[in-house]
Amino acid sequence: SHYWNIPQIAFAAAAFELTNRQQYRNFFRILPSFQFNAASIAGVVRYFGWRQMAVITQNEALFTGVTDTIRTIFNDEGWVLDDSAVIETNANPFPYDAAFSWTRNREYRVIFINTYQVYTYEILCEAFNRGMLSPQYVWITIGSFSKGWFRGLSSCSESSISQ
Repeated sequence: SHYWNIPQIAFAAAAFELTNRQQYRNFFRILPSFQFNAASIAGVVRYFGWRQMAVITQNEALFTGVTDTIRTIFNDEGWVLDDSAVIETNANPFPYDAAFSWTRNREYRVIFINTYQVYTYEILCEAFNRGMLSPQYVWITIGSFSKGWFRGLSSCSESSISQ
């Protein structure tokens, strides 16, 4: 579209990189950039008076951009962020040690899962298995999940994941 000056409209492109109007001047989207999720997460942290959080990020531009922005906001606010947990896409078997690397350094009680739903389920299932449940822990997810997204994806039962 850039070379022929043709507008391109996307209904589900949320990557932050597409916001660059110099590079994508003819690109428009209906869905806002995932980058706005960072400000929303910071607003929740501010509202509840939390001062530290861990982030589990899937290693894709869609998610790493959000984590980068959260890191900047946390630095500006003087809050503590552990963003060391990075999950490689299509890792097999699921990298539980990488996803829970933040548990080695410090006791975090607020955890933001910045991944696609299949990884979110695996992380929440492992949190259940580790006894990291509410009200001692707050798990924050983003995105829209399909109905029944948690069924049949892992070893956790439906009743386990709802806890």
